[in-house]
Amino acid sequence: MPRIFSTVSGAAILVLAAAPGAWADVTPKQVWDEVRALLEGSGQTVTVGSEAQSGGTLTVRDIVIDFAMPDVTSSATLEQLQFVDRGDGTVEIVFAPEYRVVSRSDPGVGEPFEVQMLMTHSGLGIVVSGDEAEKTYDFSADAVTLTMTGTGGTEEDAAPIDLRLGLGPNRGKYVVRTQEAGRAFESNVEAASVDIDVSSAAVQGADTFKLTMALKDVTSTSTGFLPADVTVEDMPAALRAGLRASGTVSHAGSTTTFDGTMEGSQSAGSGSSQGGSFEFSLAPEGILYGGRSRQSQMSFRSSDVPLPEMAMSVEESEFRLAMPITASEEPQDFTLRTALRGLTVSDSIWALFDPMGALPRDPATLAVDLGGKARWFVDILDPEAAAATTEAPGEVSELKLGGLELKVAGAELTGSGAFTFDNTDTTTFQGMPRPEGSVDLKLVGGNGLLDKLVSMGLVPEDQATGARMMLGLFARPGEGEDTLVSKIEVNKEGQVLANGQRLR
Repeated sequence: MPRIFSTVSGAAILVLAAAPGAWADVTPKQVWDEVRALLEGSGQTVTVGSEAQSGGTLTVRDIVIDFAMPDVTSSATLEQLQFVDRGDGTVEIVFAPEYRVVSRSDPGVGEPFEVQMLMTHSGLGIVVSGDEAEKTYDFSADAVTLTMTGTGGTEEDAAPIDLRLGLGPNRGKYVVRTQEAGRAFESNVEAASVDIDVSSAAVQGADTFKLTMALKDVTSTSTGFLPADVTVEDMPAALRAGLRASGTVSHAGSTTTFDGTMEGSQSAGSGSSQGGSFEFSLAPEGILYGGRSRQSQMSFRSSDVPLPEMAMSVEESEFRLAMPITASEEPQDFTLRTALRGLTVSDSIWALFDPMGALPRDPATLAVDLGGKARWFVDILDPEAAAATTEAPGEVSELKLGGLELKVAGAELTGSGAFTFDNTDTTTFQGMPRPEGSVDLKLVGGNGLLDKLVSMGLVPEDQATGARMMLGLFARPGEGEDTLVSKIEVNKEGQVLANGQRLR
C-alpha cells in the first residue's frame, strides 16, 4: 500500500507543475511551446489531438502526458488548455474543468495497485506577466478539488482507498527568475480552508477506516533553485549542481475525526489544535524536516479498551530533524529536536494505575535537543550506492545534548553535555568509536516518586532498594530537598567516571 501514496504524490506534483508552467513571452503560441518543452524536458511524453489559433486565443485539445516512475507508469489527460493574449503583454491560461491521471504498478513488480486521480476547479485563473528574465504567475480559484481512488493488493485482499482534498478560496503568486546557471523559484499561497477525507474498506467489508481533517487559514511559502542541464531523477547529481528547495506551511487551527473497524474491533477518535506549522528544506548542505503544533487535543475510544474514552492534550509539540544527505570528507552539522510540553491525560487513563490519586497530576513535559557533527560515506539518496554499501554508511564525530527535560508525576530530570568520538579506535569500547566528554544530570523529586510507586504497589520494595543503590553509585545529593546531581565522564583513556569516581 505505501506505493499508492507515493504515486498519488507524484501525480499531484504533475498537476502543480503543469498549472503554473507557462512561460509568458510574446504570444500564446510561444507560451504553449514553453509548456510542452518543460514537460518533455523532464522526461514526459506529450501528445496532442489538435492546436487551433482563433484571434488572440490558442486552444490545445486532447492533451495526453505519459510519464514513468520506478515500477510505476502513469498517464494524464487534459481535455484542453487555452492561452489567451490579454492585449497588455500578459497571457492568461485557461484550464479545462477536469484533469485526470491514472497510475498503475508494473506487472509482476511487488504489490499491484492502481490509482485514479481527478482534479476539478471553480474559477481557476492564471495570469502570466513579466519579461525574459523574470516571470510572475498570479493565480486564484474559488475552489479546487482533488479526488483519488486507489486499489492495492491481490484480488483476494484488494483494499480500495478513496481520498478527497478540497481547497476553499485560494490565491497566490509564483515567480520564476531565469539565470544562466538555472531557474530560481519562489511562491506564496493562501487558502481559506483545506479539507481532507480518506476512507478505506476491504472487499469483504470486514475492515473499514475513515478520516476527516479540516484546516483553516492555510498559508504556504517556498523558494528553490533548479540547476540547468540536470533533472531531479538523478537527485545526487542535481544536489551537487546546486538544487535547492525549501518552504513552510502554517494554519490557524485544525479538527480531525476518525473511526474504523479491524478484525471485529471498533475504534474512533477526534482531535483539534489551535494552530501549527511545517517546514522543509532540501539542499546540498542537507535535508530539514520539522513541525510545530499548539494547544492540541485528542480523544480515543476502542471496543478493546474497557474505558468510556481516553483523552489527552498538549500545550505545545515540536519535532525538527536536520542532517546531511550527501557523501563528504568533512563532518557536517545535524540536529534532532523533539518536545511535548504541557501534556495532560484524562482521569480515565490515570485511573488505570493510580485510582486513588496518589501521584501529582501536573502537566508533563518531555523535551530532548540533540546535535553534533557526522558524515556519510555515500549519497543516501542514491539507491544503488546505498544498496552497495556493506559496512556502516557513515560516522558520527560529535554528539551534543543541548538539553534534556523530563517532568512527570512530581519528578523532574534535566541534563546537558557533549561527547566527541574517535572513529579510528573501535577496540576500547568493543566495536564502537571511543567517546570522550561528559554529561551533567539533575534529578529533583526522584526519591519521593519512588516512595509513592512503592506505596501504590507498582514497584516492589526490593526493586526500589536496588534502584536507590544504583542512584547512589551514579549520583550525589545536590542543593535542595530530594535533589540528586551527577556528572558522567569518559576520558581519553576510555575510563568512565561518575562524580569523579571511576566506574570502568
